[in-house]
Amino acid sequence: SRLGLGRSPEESWRWRTELARRWRGRALSRGSVVIECDFEAAVAGVELAGEDRVLTSFAVARRGRLGWSSDHTLIDELLERALCSAGGRADSAVIAATVGSLQRVIRAALLGATGSLWRIRPLAGWARPALTRLRLLAADAVRHRDTTRLAFADRAISFLRRGHSAGERYLALRLARAPEGELLDLLGELPAPDPLPPPVRAHLTGLIVFRPVT
Repeated sequence: SRLGLGRSPEESWRWRTELARRWRGRALSRGSVVIECDFEAAVAGVELAGEDRVLTSFAVARRGRLGWSSDHTLIDELLERALCSAGGRADSAVIAATVGSLQRVIRAALLGATGSLWRIRPLAGWARPALTRLRLLAADAVRHRDTTRLAFADRAISFLRRGHSAGERYLALRLARAPEGELLDLLGELPAPDPLPPPVRAHLTGLIVFRPVT
């Protein structure tokens, strides 16, 4: 639905294309500006980049002290208002406070872009007792300074934290149920760890802050 392919599409791609068309040819620049008006609001653009390319970009807005959202209507309204308004004096304190309020939004976007949401989500099914058992195994390996068992346990915990195919879910069941003498052999059958993704960085490409005239 969010991609515009469902029965009730959000039409986000169509909105982005229309937005780009309306602003094509205008003198645009990156940065931040404070506009004095009769209400409090803000709109921000964010890019997520990995290595040498942009992975995704998005815009969010808020009115008053409400939370940030990707409401297209609100973003359109604020951009149009900014187009016919004169920028006020730069106020680093206002900009810094607004950027600070964006941290949760940006952190959630980074978690999604890097796949970290899979690793922090609550485990379900047999993965949960298997994880408890492997943590005990790791703790025992630390006490006995057994680096081999610790490496096996660490690899298995990473395996449980990611997404699984049907066969891998069955493997999690075996990890939870296997007799003690068979556990290390079973750990050796685990698939190779996923390669680490390249680091993803967030860039604030534009910020417009509307604040009431005092």
